[in-house]
Amino acid sequence: MGKRKQIEFSVNELIINHFQKGKSYQNIGKALNLSCASVQNIRKYKTYKTEENRTKTGRPRKLSRRGVSLMLKEVDKTPKISAPKLADSIAVVSGKRVHSKTVTLKISAPKLADSIAVVSGKRVHSKTVTLALQGHAVDRNSLLTLNNYMRTQTFYDAVNLSFIAELIGQQDVIKMVPPSNCITPFFIQTMNAFLMCVNYHM
Repeated sequence: MGKRKQIEFSVNELIINHFQKGKSYQNIGKALNLSCASVQNIRKYKTYKTEENRTKTGRPRKLSRRGVSLMLKEVDKTPKISAPKLADSIAVVSGKRVHSKTVTLKISAPKLADSIAVVSGKRVHSKTVTLALQGHAVDRNSLLTLNNYMRTQTFYDAVNLSFIAELIGQQDVIKMVPPSNCITPFFIQTMNAFLMCVNYHM
């Protein structure tokens, strides 16, 4: 589905005026040369009693998809670039101040998602990985795939175990796998440590 355009305030007012005169959705659409889907803004008016377009919920994203794509290309060109330096270059190019942790997550999540797919044969979206790392709830199937990946030798081969142990203050690194039905703070710590290792060895 393509990106939806917001209807102008003046057009919204016209739609509501026709609706208050008792016209049907179909007649309003014909009169204003709009589709029935556009005319359904009347439902929004009934609920919120305003013709204005409502603001989106949630915090707006810091980096656009294009920005992330450009950042990943930059990392491919210069693999040893650090997250703070990359954050500074983003600030220069786009004028947006981005935290180095945001940069690390955006770089590491797609790589981790790809390696999970190779090991388990199941695709996990990089956004799901990012949400899991930030401690948000994710769907059960994705969670099981992540946990199964944590149990594989590939995960332990991919990271420096002594470095992880030093990071989170745990020596028994092999027992860091949580139950399959929940994400524990321990799991999030481990995954964060893994991402830090990926960034450290880049």
